[in-house]
Amino acid sequence: MKRTTANRHSRREQRRLDRIVCDVFGITLRELHWNTTLRTITDARLTAMYLQKELLRLSHPVIARYFNKKAHATSINAHKTISGLVATDPLFGEKVSKCKRYYQEYTPCRTKQRYNLHYLITRDGIKVSGPEKTIYIPASKQLVLEGTLKDRIERLANNHHYSLQLTID
Repeated sequence: MKRTTANRHSRREQRRLDRIVCDVFGITLRELHWNTTLRTITDARLTAMYLQKELLRLSHPVIARYFNKKAHATSINAHKTISGLVATDPLFGEKVSKCKRYYQEYTPCRTKQRYNLHYLITRDGIKVSGPEKTIYIPASKQLVLEGTLKDRIERLANNHHYSLQLTID
């Protein structure tokens, strides 16, 4: 059976939402799809199901299949549960709204690799301008650049010819 482009597109969006939920909830993609009852992982998985229904407008059976669940009732229950938690728990509601905001801010540039670097660097508070090909690093953050953030900035500078600009806070 041949997949349509709509299925591939929605699958890509589902994976994008998964990555955002994992970032906000502090878990890995593998944990998100585990069949476990740990509260932190379950909350993240239910939130991913809820957001797929709310933002992507996917059907409950499609969402359930994506998470390897047998019945679409799991997705329906996730939607009801997260709707209730958002209404009653302000901290949880903030996490869900942060996921929505990150998803709506996720607008790809010409090349996916370059855009993903933009997204990951700006998430850490550093401004990146795609049209100008410039990375604006605040002076307060310059000395603490290390690890993956430093690697990402170096990759944009070296591979995509971005210039670095130091800014005053």
